[in-house]
Amino acid sequence: MEKFRIKEEKYESGNSKFFPQGYFEEQWKTLSYKSFGFNNNGLDWCKTLEEAQKFIESFRVSLANSVDKVIEEKIYEVS
Repeated sequence: MEKFRIKEEKYESGNSKFFPQGYFEEQWKTLSYKSFGFNNNGLDWCKTLEEAQKFIESFRVSLANSVDKVIEEKIYEVS
C-alpha cells in the first residue's frame, strides 16, 4: 500500500511551501513536479495544501495506470 503525506515549510516572511511526499524504499521522498511531469505552477513545490493534494491524486492515478502486475515468474539457471 502506498503512503503519502504533505510536508509544509513555514518561513519567517509568513509564506509557506507544501511538498507532496511518498514513502519509497523505506524513506519519505519528495514527489518533484519536474520529475513526474505534473508541473502546473512552474515551481518544484506547491503553493497551497489543496494543490499538493491534487498533485498526490494525479500521481496515484498515473501510478495505477502505469503499473503492470506480474502474473508469472520464471527463473532460468545459467552455467
